[in-house]
Amino acid sequence: MNTKFRVLTISVLLLLLVSYAGAGSVGTSGATFLRIHPMARSVGMGNAYTGLATGIEALTYNPAGITTVDKWDIGLSQIVYAMDIGYSYAAVARRLSDKTVIALHMTYLGTDDVQRDGNGAVIGNFSSYDFAPAFTIGYQIAPEVAAGGTIRYIRSEIFNYNANAIGLDIGLTYRPINWPGVSIGAAIQNIGTGIEFISTSSPQPLTARIGIAYSPPRSNYTLAGDLSMDREDQPRANFGAEYRVLNYLALRGGFDVGYDASFERALKLGVGFFSKVGSFDYAYESMGPSGTNHRFSYSYLGGQPHLYDRTDTRGFFAGGISLTKERVLTAIVPFTNLSPSSEYDWMSEGLKEIFIDRIKRNSDIVLSPYQDANIIIEGKYSALAGKEIWVGVRIVSVRNNTVIGFKEATISEDRLIDGATTLAGAVISAIPGR
Repeated sequence: MNTKFRVLTISVLLLLLVSYAGAGSVGTSGATFLRIHPMARSVGMGNAYTGLATGIEALTYNPAGITTVDKWDIGLSQIVYAMDIGYSYAAVARRLSDKTVIALHMTYLGTDDVQRDGNGAVIGNFSSYDFAPAFTIGYQIAPEVAAGGTIRYIRSEIFNYNANAIGLDIGLTYRPINWPGVSIGAAIQNIGTGIEFISTSSPQPLTARIGIAYSPPRSNYTLAGDLSMDREDQPRANFGAEYRVLNYLALRGGFDVGYDASFERALKLGVGFFSKVGSFDYAYESMGPSGTNHRFSYSYLGGQPHLYDRTDTRGFFAGGISLTKERVLTAIVPFTNLSPSSEYDWMSEGLKEIFIDRIKRNSDIVLSPYQDANIIIEGKYSALAGKEIWVGVRIVSVRNNTVIGFKEATISEDRLIDGATTLAGAVISAIPGR
C-alpha cells in the first residue's frame, strides 16, 4: 500500500473522530473550567498542541500524547487570575511497558471571598470551587499510531450547592514514518454526564480537536496548528511556534483565534528554561478588560518526546496493524587503541566491523549514522602480556549524554574474532529500550 493511500486513510479516520462532536446539541455548557489548559509550554504556542502532543503537556489536548513519555514525567502548574481566583494543576505519568503509559492528574479552580458591608464589617463568605481528578492511559498501537483515553470525576460547588459528573476524553496520534518530524492528532474531550445544580443540568463542554505539527529531527524549531469545534458550534483556530535559542532557552508565540478573540486576546507568548531537573515555563495571555493571566508550570521532560524508530517502514497499514517492537538507532565509532605501540592500530576498524556484523543479526537494533543515533557504542582496547587483548565497551545514551552500560573482556589474540563476537553479544543484550 503506497504512502499517499496510507496518509489518506488515517486522515479520514481522524476526521471521523472529530466529526463526532458535531452530534452535540447547541446550548450552554457547564464545567467550563475543563477548557483551561494548565501547562505554559502549550499555551505559549497558542494552544496548538493536539497534533504535537508530546510529554505530560498533552494530557489536556490529546491523551494519546502521553505515549511519548520516556520512563516518567511530572507536571505542575499555577495560574494567577484576577479577583483572587486560583487555579492549580498536578500530573504524574509513568511508563509501564514499551507500549503503555498511564497518568494521574488533578485540576482545581476555586475562590473564597469574604463579604463585607459598607462599613467593612464581615457579613459572610462566598465560596465556590471546581475539582476534577482524572486517570489517563495511552497505548502505542504501532510505530506510527498511538491511542489514549481519560476518565475523570468532576465535582463543582457554589455556596452549599454541589454537582457531580463523569467525563471522558479519547484521542489518536499519527506520526508518519516516511515524513520524519510530522505529527497529526485528533481528540474528543468532555464526553459524559451533565452538571446538575438543584434541578438545572448543563452538559459538559464537549470539544473536538484536530491538529498537525512539524518538528524536524535535530532541529531547533517546532511549528503547530489546530482546529477545534465546541458544543456551541464555535470554531477556533490555533497556530503556534517554538524556537530553541539555546540548549537551555526556548521562545514561544502563537494565536488562539475564535469568535470572541481580538488580536490582543488571541496573542499568546511564552518562554521556557531547560535544566537537568526539568523545564520551567511561563506563558502570558491577555483577557481584555478582565486583565492578564500569568501561567507558570514545571515538567520534568519539558515536552521532549520518546518516539518509536522511524526507520521501520512497514508502518500501520502494511498488512494490517504492525505490532513490531521498538527498534533502537545505534551507531558504532572506531575503537581506540590504548597501547603505547601503533602495532595494534589495525584492530580499531576490525573490532568495529565485528560489532557491526553482530548487530546486523539482531532484529530490534538498527545501525544508524552517528548524528541520528539514540545509542552510541564506544570501545577501547590495549595489548597485554602473553598475547592477550583487553577490550572495554561503553554504551552511551545520546539523550542524556550518559554512560548507561559497560562491558569488558580479555581475549587471546588467536581467538580475537570469537571473543569479540561474544563480547558484542553481551553489549547488545545490555542496550535498553529493546
